[in-house]
Amino acid sequence: MNDLTEEDTILIGKLFQVAKQMAKKLNIDESGYRTILNCNNDGGQTVLHISKLELFGFKSFAKKETVLFDSGITGIVGPNGCGKTNIVDAIRWVLGEQKTSRLRSSKMEDVIFNGASNVKPLGLCEVFLTIENNKGLLPVEYKEVEIGRRLYRSGESEYFINRNNCRLKDISNLFVDTGLTSDAYS
Repeated sequence: MNDLTEEDTILIGKLFQVAKQMAKKLNIDESGYRTILNCNNDGGQTVLHISKLELFGFKSFAKKETVLFDSGITGIVGPNGCGKTNIVDAIRWVLGEQKTSRLRSSKMEDVIFNGASNVKPLGLCEVFLTIENNKGLLPVEYKEVEIGRRLYRSGESEYFINRNNCRLKDISNLFVDTGLTSDAYS
């Protein structure tokens, strides 16, 4: 978050404090809660909306996990070490990020779940991101577009658009002039 001002940081901190208070009021266990906040300030003007993120074997996500994003602003909160930043890393990665330092790793294979007590390391990871295309801004005829990326420990990787194999360049071209790129979040 290098481009955030001090005011931005304070605002984000307040947002997370509110989310934590909401979680307590809803009796959500602090050891693993996820609270999604929706503040629909867009007046229905959402251009591209990320609606779903599916992760398997990516960093701390050993099992398949699905995160749904409603319209508006979404905040994901939880205790330290629960994988909040890994969600941001997964979005960057599926959008084609190639710099391992931006994924907080030393080599690309580090994004594959490496095992834990009583859980064996995995041989691959994959992330799929679903984006609503209701306004037709992406150059495809679908109302929902799903992009995906899979990486094997061997270093081989695959890219997907709507579960069909494609090239990284195809994914990059899909998002030209939309503002949705792997480095849109810094």
